[in-house]
Amino acid sequence: MTLLVLRATHLFFMGLWVGAAMFLGGDVRRAVGAGPENLPQLRDRVFRSLRFNHISAAVTIVSGFALMMQLGPGSVAPTVHVSFVLSLVLAAFGVFGLGGSWRNLDRALKAGADEAVIDRLVLRFGVASASLKTLWALIFALMVFRHVLG
Repeated sequence: MTLLVLRATHLFFMGLWVGAAMFLGGDVRRAVGAGPENLPQLRDRVFRSLRFNHISAAVTIVSGFALMMQLGPGSVAPTVHVSFVLSLVLAAFGVFGLGGSWRNLDRALKAGADEAVIDRLVLRFGVASASLKTLWALIFALMVFRHVLG
């Protein structure tokens, strides 16, 4: 029963982790392009999305670690261990990469920075968002095909 609850928790929060920031890059690009009247709502959406993303990441990582301990580290496929380490990297990148990109962009928006600077920061945020999705896809592939690859 414990194993089933851990797996369900892990899969549920993994889906929330991916979903919380799935459309964030495009949302930021469209809202910034639409004008300054959209910025208060954008700040609120991004803040909530990033906070939800970080919480979901923490629960996913903790439940994944608990699953590995429950099954026994020696009985888990090597790709699961690799995925676990990549998940830690992904979480750190989410906090410092995507979160840092947003902080820089938000600061520039509040200061009324030049349009070229804003465009560059929006692009950087979009690249950080796309990088997260690429790493998520890699981790997902490693987990799904763990018996084939490991």
